[in-house]
Amino acid sequence: MTTTAPGEVADLVGITANDTDITVTLVHCKYSSEPSPGARVGDLYEVCGQAARGAKWREYGIDALLRTLDRHAGKYAARHPGKTPYLVGSIHELYRIRERAPHLRPHINTVVAQPGLSAAANSSTSSPAPTPTSKPSPEAHSP
Repeated sequence: MTTTAPGEVADLVGITANDTDITVTLVHCKYSSEPSPGARVGDLYEVCGQAARGAKWREYGIDALLRTLDRHAGKYAARHPGKTPYLVGSIHELYRIRERAPHLRPHINTVVAQPGLSAAANSSTSSPAPTPTSKPSPEAHSP
């Protein structure tokens, strides 16, 4: 699912569920602030800031996240009749996952993508890049 509205959850959201677990992957992308892609620190700080703000979903929980995605999808459909925000899947699949989610162990992953930035191309003398911290969802430790 793509989310591009103000207050977005992430640029891309992936959801998988099996018999025991639900995994939501939030992908934050930073497109180049200039005509050609490059390793601009300002762009990196911006996308890492987006990812850090997105960490709130670990506190709010999977149910709140899925409700927000559902609401965004509904608004998208209203603004773009005949189009879908889903690259794979459908609103019906999201409904089914939402129904099952309270019975599944939640996992929330965050991914930062900045085309044009290469870790291999940056020397150890470069300023350290900011990275969002990763911690497990508090729900993952619920009985």
